[in-house]
Parts: sequence; structure tokens; C-alpha cells
Amino acid sequence: MARLTSFEGNDPESGVIGASSKATRLATVASVVAALKREPRASPPMLTTLTALTKFRRERENAAKRRARSGAGVPGRVVVVHADNLADRTRRAYATAEQLLKRNGIVTRGSVVAERVAGGFAAVYGVLKAFEDTGRCRRGYFVEGLGGAQFALPGAVDRLRALANDPEAGKGIVLAAADPANPYGGVLPWPADERTSHRPGRKAGASVVLVDGALAAYVEKGGRTLLTYGDDPAPAIEGLARAVREGLLGTLSFEKINGAPIPIEGPLADALRDNGFVPTSKGMRLRAS
Repeated sequence: MARLTSFEGNDPESGVIGASSKATRLATVASVVAALKREPRASPPMLTTLTALTKFRRERENAAKRRARSGAGVPGRVVVVHADNLADRTRRAYATAEQLLKRNGIVTRGSVVAERVAGGFAAVYGVLKAFEDTGRCRRGYFVEGLGGAQFALPGAVDRLRALANDPEAGKGIVLAAADPANPYGGVLPWPADERTSHRPGRKAGASVVLVDGALAAYVEKGGRTLLTYGDDPAPAIEGLARAVREGLLGTLSFEKINGAPIPIEGPLADALRDNGFVPTSKGMRLRAS
């Protein structure tokens, strides 16, 4: 780039050393301006970057507006979803039906609903029917009152018949409330109870006591609330005490029974004392050994 360094010079006509004539100065300025016009000035790097960024953002916004107007795209997150084909659904239904048979022994509509199977009983009915045709399971009216669509493993049917012919009467069996062997809350509804607003459920940590297949007691998680059913609470309390002594249950510290404080007399109080429960400031307790 041409650069003007000085206007000073020697003018012999004026006799003054260092003075420049007006014509000389004008000619010098004109030559510098012409040089500047011939050489293009470069933009600062930062200015060029900001200009390009602004242009890019403007183009992107305009493209988004065009897509929105045309319906070609919707702004937001994009997730790739693989199409679920028929083969995958069949394999899933096959595995589900097989697991239900192994877990329950006898599969009914209620047991499938209790397992919260996607699609309900209709999702596995076709596979169970195919199992019946190939001899992998049996279909029959094994349990009264549960409908005709009952599928069972051959071994489960034989075991059920053996128990029906030789029942162990009067003994309380303690199960987890969510155990598939507990029919209540799944295959069968919970018994109606007007004594308290507390309702049993298939909850983690809760336990039930079955006596001859009927619900005799329900223990809430933590062992502080007890609900009893039936006229005789002794088999249920005996079953709970046996489960605590065998290490199947932890310490039971009942504070309320059937929605009320612990009774101090009566069949329930006698059953608690006879099975090792001791009084506390809040109720009755049986410690795990």
C-alpha cells in the first residue's frame, strides 16, 4: 500500500529550504488516493467471522420457517423407532406364555391380568392354544369359578389333584402378597372389609396367610398393621409366628389390628400370647431369633 510520509521538500523558486509548493502537495495527495483505490482493503478477521455466523443463523431460521409452513418437519428431539414386526411379537408372546405357565402352574385370565401382561389375556391366548395342540399344556376346568379358559402344565394338574385329595387342613401358609401362589388381588378379589379403610394389596414387603386356601390374615410392610379374616384367628397367628421363628419374616410389632388398637382380651389376644407375642407400649411384638 502506498503511504504518504512527508509533504516537505526544497523549492528553489521560494528560496526557503524545506518548503513545498502547493502544486507539489496536491500531486502527492492525488497519487496516494489513486494507489489506495487500486489496492482493496481486507476486512478484519473477527468482522468476517461474525458476518458469516449471522448469515448462517439467518439461513437456518429461514429454512426452519419453510419446513414449518410446508409441514415437512417439526422442531424438537428426534428418536429412531424400529418397527415392531410380526415375528418379534410372536416371539414375545411365546416367551410370555411359557413364563406364565412356569410361574403359575395354571394360567387363567385373572392371573394374566395380575401379571400386567401387555395386551392382556388375548396377547397370549393364541400361544397357549398352540401349546395345547402340541401337548405342552392342558386345557380344562381345573379350578371352580375361574372360567373355562384355564391352561396348566401336566405336572401342575397332578400336583393339584394330590393336594385336593390329601389337604393339610387348618395350617396357615405364609406367602408374599405379590407371590403368584397368592390368588387374592389377581385371580380372586380381596375380601370386603367394613372394619377399616385400610385395604390390602399385592405390594412389595407385604405378606398374606392362607388357611385351606382362604385368606386368613394380611400383614402390611413393616409388620405394624394386621388384618384378619375368618372366625378363628389362631391358625393365622400361629403361621406368622412360625414364619418369624424360621427366619422367613422379620420382627413383627403390631400396633393396629383390623384398624383398631391391640385387644387385651378375646380370641385374638389369646392367640398372640400363646404364640410368643409380648406386650409393648404400642402393641404386641414378636422378635426374630
